[in-house]
Amino acid sequence: MSDAGVVAPAGLVGFRGTITYKNGRPPEPFEGGPALLADWELYALRNGFPHKGDAVPAVLMSLFVAYQAIGGREGFETWRADVYGVELETVELPPTRPAASGE
Repeated sequence: MSDAGVVAPAGLVGFRGTITYKNGRPPEPFEGGPALLADWELYALRNGFPHKGDAVPAVLMSLFVAYQAIGGREGFETWRADVYGVELETVELPPTRPAASGE
């Protein structure tokens, strides 16, 4: 995990990273856009965690963002029990994705 608790850049923010599993499952890369941040904020607010600033539980945020990015099918707590760690990086995104702009 690198900078999950850091204040996001002024533009749109996305995430990318890799999930490492305990059970020998191959590492799983992931990426996603601003909706992942909204998912985290909703989860944090529902569960009483700070959702921005220095008090963000960075490891929990990394886990939840990764879980959402891969589609989160089996339940967060169940999935989390099989995870060894998550490397998460925030990335600044262009205002319009290149594919959407026809580039």
